[in-house]
Amino acid sequence: MSQEIIKKIENKKVGEAVELLKVLWAFRLPKHRYRYGQSYLVIRDKRAFLVDAVHSETKEAIKAILEKNNATVVAIILTHGHLIGQLGGTSSEVSSWFNNAPILAHPSDITSANGIQEIIKNMELLSEFNLQFEHFGGHTPGSIIIHYPKEGLVFSGDVAIGSPYDSEDNVLDRPPLQSTDETQVIDMWSNMIFEPNAILPLHGKPVFGEENVKHALVHLVKKDSIMK
Repeated sequence: MSQEIIKKIENKKVGEAVELLKVLWAFRLPKHRYRYGQSYLVIRDKRAFLVDAVHSETKEAIKAILEKNNATVVAIILTHGHLIGQLGGTSSEVSSWFNNAPILAHPSDITSANGIQEIIKNMELLSEFNLQFEHFGGHTPGSIIIHYPKEGLVFSGDVAIGSPYDSEDNVLDRPPLQSTDETQVIDMWSNMIFEPNAILPLHGKPVFGEENVKHALVHLVKKDSIMK
């Protein structure tokens, strides 16, 4: 099942959508640092949230799915500050694509008055979906992972990088760090409070299935498991 989903993503053109679950879609992103990636949309009861979905290439595919499902975006969540530099327009323009939903990031990654709102001050939006987040830092000072417990999903952003699509592996690597030492990041992953059924990175292959996730996490916390 997981390999079928990964193959579907791999076969899509940049900007196109893949339905991963009844409530979850991925959108193919351009190649970055040797790995293609994806942003995400979750719809539940005609209410939706986006994860890292701020690129102009994916705008029309996202809007088409929202219209088909008569769904309204409540929040656009960024897993780290690098996405602010990848916005497909100003923050207000990107927000206007999706019902003027706020764009949220960790305050440690918001460095100017650019229209990005602090995720910590918008917890009521996350509570609508019972979303939780954990602050990891490391890759950027404000890097976070997002947990959607109802479906057992963890959106890892760049805190964990999936294997390249042209690789036979389906594990997770750590990114180069801008802050925090490797030991601290390894400890955080080892003691993660969530128990996901899927880990959905911004770059590289997602990991699906309880046993595959366990295997990928074992690899992730190895001392030499750093993206090359």
